[in-house]
Amino acid sequence: MVDSDETFVNGVKVGQSEHQYLSRDYMVPEGVLKAGCNEIDVRLVVEHGTGRVTPGKHMHLDMGDDSYNLDGTWTYSIGARTDADCPGEDFVRWKPLGLYNGMTATCAGYAARAALWYQGESNTGDVADDYGRMLAAMIGCWRKAWGQQRLPFLIVQLPMFSIDGVEDGGWALVRKHQWQAAKSIEDVAAVVTLDAGDWNDLHPWNKSVVADRLFAAVQRLVYGKDDAPRSPEPTGVRLADGRLTIAFDDGTGDCGLDTMDGADPGEFELVWEDGSRHTVPARVEGNTVVIDVPWRRPAAVRYAWRNAPSHGLLCGSNGLPIPPFAESIA
Repeated sequence: MVDSDETFVNGVKVGQSEHQYLSRDYMVPEGVLKAGCNEIDVRLVVEHGTGRVTPGKHMHLDMGDDSYNLDGTWTYSIGARTDADCPGEDFVRWKPLGLYNGMTATCAGYAARAALWYQGESNTGDVADDYGRMLAAMIGCWRKAWGQQRLPFLIVQLPMFSIDGVEDGGWALVRKHQWQAAKSIEDVAAVVTLDAGDWNDLHPWNKSVVADRLFAAVQRLVYGKDDAPRSPEPTGVRLADGRLTIAFDDGTGDCGLDTMDGADPGEFELVWEDGSRHTVPARVEGNTVVIDVPWRRPAAVRYAWRNAPSHGLLCGSNGLPIPPFAESIA
């Protein structure tokens, strides 16, 4: 729910939450429920004109082994309104060096084996294309602060998300820079989490899959286990005889491409010099993806280049998804 709520059952307050990112998990005291009709009343405070009960989130009342579905249409009324948004807090974490001085600098010097970095949502706007430069500078800053010039960094690439996002390319650019950091900076790795996100939740619930992939990356980067699984990635793009062939490799020589949902490969689009683009079907042939190209020669091919790609996501035989990419066609 956006933003904060107080929830009542039959007039008895059963819980409250201060902001949208908390789970509404309220205990109803014994004796509050009664036979027949019961009323649940949610008083929602909307601070910035974007209030909602988020679609796609399951609402239910549980009693023992019984669960009662509360999804559906609720009646509502507006209790009060203002002509302007509520004043916003002046968060120190939004100030230059606010988070670093308040939280990171105070820990610098303590023993650290590696850093796990899961961030980027706040940089998907106008500054998205600066993310790579800023991330590289931050990694260097932390390594200097800890006195470890090879402190390993493991980056979680942004998952899917769309409910509050603008489809302006910012999410794709941040993902691109996160992956490139792992290719261009020593002792840095990145993991793909496109399938681990929730389209309707900035903070997705499926954290275990993120942990599993970070563990595999740690095994490889920190502990030197070269056989730990990693995501296949594109190694070459070739256009010949009306066929665009994209080769992939996961370090084993035979990545065995598939899709995560069992459907045909999706999320591919061709881009032309004038900026026009068109979604195209694709097929797997061995360790390659093949796309039939029309008579007009494209300038680039893109994969999963949007906020919440979800259809026919590619993966290797190890189950790890392929990162989004944009490749020029020579």
